[in-house]
Amino acid sequence: MTKKKIILNISFIISVILIILLSYKINLKNRMSEVWMGPYLSASKNLKFGGEFKINQADIIEFSKLSNYKQDFYVFKKSNNLQKYTHNPIGYAYIIKLANFLIPIKGDQLSIIIFQSLIFLWILFIFLFYSDLNKKQKILFFFLYIFNIFLLRFVTFNFYYFWQIIPAAIIGYLLTTKKINIYVYFSIYFFLPFVFNIRPTIILLLLLIIYLQFKKFSFKINFLLLGYFIIISLIIFQKPDKNFWHTAYIGIGAYKNPYNIYLSDDSAYDFFKKKTGIKINASIGGNYYETDIRNLNRKLLKDKYISILRNSPFLILKNAILNTLMGASLGYLAKDKIINFFIAILGFLFLLTLFYYKKYVWILSILFSIITITPYYPPIPGYIYSMYLLQVLAIINLPFLKN
Repeated sequence: MTKKKIILNISFIISVILIILLSYKINLKNRMSEVWMGPYLSASKNLKFGGEFKINQADIIEFSKLSNYKQDFYVFKKSNNLQKYTHNPIGYAYIIKLANFLIPIKGDQLSIIIFQSLIFLWILFIFLFYSDLNKKQKILFFFLYIFNIFLLRFVTFNFYYFWQIIPAAIIGYLLTTKKINIYVYFSIYFFLPFVFNIRPTIILLLLLIIYLQFKKFSFKINFLLLGYFIIISLIIFQKPDKNFWHTAYIGIGAYKNPYNIYLSDDSAYDFFKKKTGIKINASIGGNYYETDIRNLNRKLLKDKYISILRNSPFLILKNAILNTLMGASLGYLAKDKIINFFIAILGFLFLLTLFYYKKYVWILSILFSIITITPYYPPIPGYIYSMYLLQVLAIINLPFLKN
């Protein structure tokens, strides 16, 4: 490597680290609620490989009383006084446990944020130094993805959204590289079973990965990769008690509707209170976690959503189409009708451009990133984070930009 390239690479590393630090500082004012992040941090300290998702409720309550900054340096405790937690998939707890092991600093949440930043840097290195992107493509990749504050936000955000980058990075590497380095490939593939147990909605991307792997690797390597994925996934799998109907119901509220539904958990809670007279408390230890309340809430929301689907099928269809087109662009950024329409048009034109240039696999990868969500929920950027890397790679592989 020449002296000029060494200086360039060092400059690249320093600049990316600085922008990650800036992203971290900005995110201190806008963090995921401890109601959702606290259980993962607590579970990671009490987790056994293949064991149940269990949390220390008292520890989470103590954590919730701290400022955002102090939460980053809080160390969760091992405990025998644990409660079973079933309201989210377990995968992120394993990644936090790995981060705490590899980065043994004072602060469980800070270690996972640092770990996410390091994985992000490694993925960037893969595309800049191990893929077949040419100089022009790398420059575009720099400005469209690496230094995109909108996307970097999720690198230092204290929740699992970032990890959707793994299946996208795998697909992107397979599509942009003729001769795959198996060691580099496995360095990101290693996380795939854990990510599947974070976001089962990557199932379609997983199928695409399997298809592309069989085109790239020998039977023996495919057998080992699939065996690893299946075995680890089955060992760590814990069936979550997610309420799909809650998500689908409030998803209607992303756009104007005659049912007075708005895009907020409170909209579903208000509906439940109107029907039962019971106010839902979603904080740790609240009645939201009681089995009877959850079952009744699920039934009422299911019945209401199906009723809306029967009475207003075109409303649901219109939302699904709009969601999908917006998801292929920037995602759902605001409730403003004009902004939504503009973003949807951009998504349509983008997909049309890819179709014109016969980039069918890129189209599939982008649609597979979003269509497990968009039929019933708006494409909020965190929910479709995997799509952005694929979108940028698809853009820079268009013939008039690639050559």
